[in-house]
Amino acid sequence: DFVVVAISLMSMALSGLPGISTLRLMRAFRVFRLFKRLQSLRRIIKALEAAIPGCMNAFSILLLVSSIYSILGVEFFSEIQPYYFQNFTSAFYTLFQVMTGDSWAEMVARPIVNDYPIAAVFFVSYILFTTIILMNVVVAVLLEKMADQDVEEEEGEERGENYSSSETESESESDTEEGAKGGPGNDNLDTLEDSTLPEWQRMVHKERDKWIEKASRLKELSKTILAEQKSTIKRNSMIMVKRTKDTETAKTVIEDEVQVEREPLSWELIKSQASVFYNTDKIQIGVAILIFLNFVQNAIEAQVPEPGNELLFGFAFCELFFTVAFGLELVLNMVANWFVPFWQSGWNIFDFVVVMVGLLSMVLSGLPGVSTLRLMRAFRVFRLFKRLQSLRIIIKALEDAIPGCMNAFTILILVTAIYAILGVEFFSDLHPYYFINFSASFFAMFQVMTGDSWSEAIARPVIDVYPHAALFFISYMLIAGVMLMNVVIAVLLEKMATVSEQNDSDMAQDKAEAAIDAANEGGDVNNAQMPVTMKEQIRFGILRSEVHALKESMDEHMRCIENILADSDPKGSIVKMQVARSLKSDGQLMQSEQFLGKEIFGNSG
Repeated sequence: DFVVVAISLMSMALSGLPGISTLRLMRAFRVFRLFKRLQSLRRIIKALEAAIPGCMNAFSILLLVSSIYSILGVEFFSEIQPYYFQNFTSAFYTLFQVMTGDSWAEMVARPIVNDYPIAAVFFVSYILFTTIILMNVVVAVLLEKMADQDVEEEEGEERGENYSSSETESESESDTEEGAKGGPGNDNLDTLEDSTLPEWQRMVHKERDKWIEKASRLKELSKTILAEQKSTIKRNSMIMVKRTKDTETAKTVIEDEVQVEREPLSWELIKSQASVFYNTDKIQIGVAILIFLNFVQNAIEAQVPEPGNELLFGFAFCELFFTVAFGLELVLNMVANWFVPFWQSGWNIFDFVVVMVGLLSMVLSGLPGVSTLRLMRAFRVFRLFKRLQSLRIIIKALEDAIPGCMNAFTILILVTAIYAILGVEFFSDLHPYYFINFSASFFAMFQVMTGDSWSEAIARPVIDVYPHAALFFISYMLIAGVMLMNVVIAVLLEKMATVSEQNDSDMAQDKAEAAIDAANEGGDVNNAQMPVTMKEQIRFGILRSEVHALKESMDEHMRCIENILADSDPKGSIVKMQVARSLKSDGQLMQSEQFLGKEIFGNSG
């Protein structure tokens, strides 16, 4: 608000300055001020803000995939289709056009596929990866955050109702039901519905039952907090025992460590030291920077398809440097994870293949087809995925979704193949450009599924001659373009939610373990008794607030009972005895109150 209003004032006061018209354009953003004033808009904005990190990660993967396909496109199609694949930037923009489905088949792909049918694999795979999978990952992230926003709002409303001092209808119904069933401490008193009881006595019973109900809730809260406090006390006791070990034990440990240091180098010791060194943050960040720089070098090389001698020398030097660097990194990784653990990781196998291909392309540069091997260098950037936690979440979700997506894609391919066979049978004579054979018909049906000029270019010329052919194309669009495509979205949504929950749980566990380790290494024991995760802190805060509210409500009910007895039953012997007996029947309640007073609220509580 301040920025928009200040710019408006400046544009009025300094109207004669050059470029002030550009500042006036900020006035159009005033409408964004509605967001903080409308609850429905705030909900969407909060969900969008929460979804920004996940969407940015998905966009990062999307950009990397598009960049790799752009490099491949320059290598494959720069001579066939120079208008679209002349250099890296033009190829990148062309593939973005393909991803959005705008004339991708008629203008970009088909002129290439007609001469080189195998090129259809390039375009079809790109659309499957980007348009169908990665774009729907963004949808999955947005839906997940919208659902989280709804849950937070519902929890907020529930907390507001729980902490409200006024009696709600639900509480009244619960009180009535418990009274009817004969809750704890009834002692065979008449039910509240018994019209033979005096009005004042029924009021006392009602207030008494409410008091007992909330006392029971307070007791359960006390038990929960006591159990958790006992757990932390036990843990801290173990820490204190560890710290107060006798001197002889400590001396023995030191002597053992010295003895280990004096031992000669062994393969296990080398592996251990290599693992520690390789997994340090500095090494991992350095390798990530090298991977990114190598990717930038590949993009620049694709941007200049015909470099001069100086650029050729520079590219060759960079390729030698990165190949040697990644070779050394691979050797260090193999030593640190020798032998079986290294080959159990798919990422390590991918690293090995890419580095070996780079080495072969340098050693055997004179062999035919080695330029195709060099294209594997572009895939090195995928190694960033295992080093960035935020990207690993999406990659893990995609890995888990692969079986379901592959099943959906298998059905999609089978359905498309069936329709392609029918298309050749029905329309090869009428529309040979699209249905001359199976491969042409299959690509045409895939174009129909993506919606690119499917009606004007493919379907309508056939429907004008055979109107009933509309059933052929409409049924395919419903089955492939609507049903099967949305199956992929459903699978991605399920896996994204599962991976996100698992990641939250892992992060909470890591924080808890880090706090315990810090306490073990000499941290403050008193601080170690506090909740170790943000979720625990929030939950303890809620417990304390509810305990306060329950105690205040219990005091209010007791005062109400006393006032009713004083006004309507000065002696009140029977009722007083029954109330006292019902309250004293729970012996642990007094202990819980004492615990809450000393441990939760402090000595002043």
